[in-house]
Amino acid sequence: MALKITSSLQTSKGSTSEAYLHISDFRILKNGNAKVIVRWYQSEAERTANDNDTVSVPTNDNVREVYALTLTDINSNVAAAYSEITTLLKAEGHTVESDDTGNWVAV
Repeated sequence: MALKITSSLQTSKGSTSEAYLHISDFRILKNGNAKVIVRWYQSEAERTANDNDTVSVPTNDNVREVYALTLTDINSNVAAAYSEITTLLKAEGHTVESDDTGNWVAV
C-alpha cells in the first residue's frame, strides 16, 4: 500500500507529479498516538526499479518524512498485536494468559 501525490511536488531529483509515498516504519503507543516514518520516491516506477532509490522532499507542515498521528481504533491494533504475540509464544511451548476479559485467563 502506498500513496501517489499527483500535484506538483519538488524533490531532490526535481519536480514531479508522480511522487510516491510508502510507510517504512511506525511506532504505535497504547494511548493512540503513532509515529509514522515514510520514504519518498520520485515515482512508483522508480520505487519498483530500486527500493533504495529514495528522494528528499522539502518539509513543511503537510509534507514531511515523519508524521505524528492519532489513531482512532487503537484497540483493534493492540488486540491484534497481543493475539499475534500469543500465537508466537505458544508455538515456542509457552503457556500464555490474557487479562482481555478483566481476569487473567489462558488463551
